[in-house]
Amino acid sequence: MTRNNDLSSLVVPVINLNGNTANDLLDKLRVVLSKTVDLQAAMIGASDVVHGRNFQTVESPEFARLEAVRAWRQRFEMLDAFLTEMREFAIAIDEQNRK
Repeated sequence: MTRNNDLSSLVVPVINLNGNTANDLLDKLRVVLSKTVDLQAAMIGASDVVHGRNFQTVESPEFARLEAVRAWRQRFEMLDAFLTEMREFAIAIDEQNRK
């Protein structure tokens, strides 16, 4: 599975009669995925935080703005990586459900 190197690997639960059903787990993961997409949309909506006018009074405003854009993009990319990992996790659970 794709993951951030600083995080432990996700362990895919084994679907069995004593645990959650695959559908229950998948429903919960759909909520996680949906909320993460909502967070990305909110970040796009808040992208004014890296607008040049917000850095015009700091020393080296263009450098500050570029650093702010880079930091904002890194966090957005972190969410993208998280989404990829969660989708792979959900697929691994779903594959058990199909057997």
